[in-house]
Amino acid sequence: VEADLDVTTTVVALMAEAHSAVPEDSEQAVRNPEDMSGADYEAIDVNPRENKFRYARTFGEFLMTHDNEFVPNAYTRPYMNGDLTWVQMKVNAEKAQKYLPPGATLSPGEPGVFWNTRWQPANPFGTRYVPPLLFYYSEFWVCLPIIYKEQKYTYPVMLLVDEDFLMMAGADHGFPKKLANITYTFSDGKNKGSEVHLDIDRRGRKILSLKGKIGEDTREIIPAVNEDGQDPDAADYIFIISHEFPYNASIDRPRSSMAHEVADTHEQMVLDDIEYTLNASPYEPMLDFFEGNILRGGFMNIDQDFGWSSKTKLSWMMEEPDPKGYAEWWKNNFPVLFM
Repeated sequence: VEADLDVTTTVVALMAEAHSAVPEDSEQAVRNPEDMSGADYEAIDVNPRENKFRYARTFGEFLMTHDNEFVPNAYTRPYMNGDLTWVQMKVNAEKAQKYLPPGATLSPGEPGVFWNTRWQPANPFGTRYVPPLLFYYSEFWVCLPIIYKEQKYTYPVMLLVDEDFLMMAGADHGFPKKLANITYTFSDGKNKGSEVHLDIDRRGRKILSLKGKIGEDTREIIPAVNEDGQDPDAADYIFIISHEFPYNASIDRPRSSMAHEVADTHEQMVLDDIEYTLNASPYEPMLDFFEGNILRGGFMNIDQDFGWSSKTKLSWMMEEPDPKGYAEWWKNNFPVLFM
């Protein structure tokens, strides 16, 4: 752990040094965004709701004010301005159970949900010491409602992204995400009547095809999407930290991790006239997770973060699962997590 901290400290120091070492008259110097031109410089509004900050693309992507000053925490949340489409379906109780964490069971009668969002941007690694690294990317979550230690949780059974850096970061941290082709478009922006099209595939395998029309405005809490602690019975997330290649056996051990979602919902509409197809591949077994027709769906624009799960006992955090149960979970989930 000390070695990992030393490496992190060194990386932070190098990044800070690199950012401060660019001379004012250098071609790489961060100029006033209003004066930027050409392929090497690009000024883009970071938060369209406030229009206070821009980022300047030089040797990286960093938040700058219009007065060309570095702003370490200008973002409202690590995940911002997400255009999110969600769908609820009945969980396939017979087939989905084998994918759940050791000791978990499905929450009776509750629907599952899958959602896709485009973050515009996300800053998952920014701190007050490191210039924010901004990403514009889509991610797709498949979430199942479960009971673990008599507590309700939401379990993300499959995560897909279209950004390779985020895929690698997830794997390194023990939260496997698979790289996929995600096509996510709107025929007329986020206006009523606009058609939403979502198509996802990986390695030539079709995973999901969905389309619908944005309908009337609404305001409601959707489990596993925008709960934000508003519902006292809301389920926090549970993850199973697992590495495909555990480099250090003393550290990279399977453990449970719980988190509370924080979400700011800015716009929310229903999704009408939904049409869809799901894949039956063993690598992305959507028909093992869900059955029947879509119950309902919607669209929202949100900012998101994750925090401490206050409903979770401290002794449960980072708890190692039963070895036998984990071995069975690993065999069932390896294709879903890594193939």
